[in-house]
Amino acid sequence: MCLAPGYLFDTSAINAALDRGLDADAFAGRGALFITHVQADELRATRKPPGRLEALLNALEILAPEKVLTSVAVWNESKWGEARWGDSRSHSVYESLVRTLNTRNGSKANNARDALIGVTAIAEGMTLVTNDRDQGAVVRELGGRAVSFDAFLTGD
Repeated sequence: MCLAPGYLFDTSAINAALDRGLDADAFAGRGALFITHVQADELRATRKPPGRLEALLNALEILAPEKVLTSVAVWNESKWGEARWGDSRSHSVYESLVRTLNTRNGSKANNARDALIGVTAIAEGMTLVTNDRDQGAVVRELGGRAVSFDAFLTGD
């Protein structure tokens, strides 16, 4: 299943949208926006500073991205009904993403989740919008497209 080209927002991009003063008009005409359960789960886990969780959930409501299934299912990361089993190519890309992220950033705890987001962007032909330089670089190295939040806003 390949969706219409669009933008898959990483959690860091949603945070950036909030921090820059969310303006729904700034997103008009840029293309379809998407997230997976991973970003929604990460946002819901926000505990500090006080009020940040509510502000992020409000930002998500303003952005109004369509929620899509992750392109692979990963034990202890994926939610039942919100992930596809995936084909061998997608699993291979996922494994490459995790391995390369672990090498680059010292095996951060969220690498498996970042890899789920990255493989979904690649498999669905979406552009990943992320301010995580390692995640964006690895997605590009594996044949996907990734831009920073600022580049998304300016169209660069």
